[in-house]
Amino acid sequence: MLPHALDPPPQGDAGHTAALVIAKVAAIEVPRSEWPELIGALLANMAASPSTKELRQSTLEALGYTCEVGAGRRQGGHWAARAQPWPTACLAGARISHAYAMR
Repeated sequence: MLPHALDPPPQGDAGHTAALVIAKVAAIEVPRSEWPELIGALLANMAASPSTKELRQSTLEALGYTCEVGAGRRQGGHWAARAQPWPTACLAGARISHAYAMR
């Protein structure tokens, strides 16, 4: 549900706010294995067709914020064990975004 909130109207900061909320919720749920579909949902947002610039930007923010939150919690074994795919997802999201920019 939350990844769908990343596609905001063109004005406003709803996408930015949704990205922050996703990162905060992920910080709690990822270590507990309660949100296993999050990375897939975010990458699907990046590759969606049609997709908007705002959706891709907000999704990249969500990926980045989640990586930042996870980096601060990696001392705990639970996050480290569950967060290994996040850096790869951030890179994949950036590559998809770059491909759209090249069109």
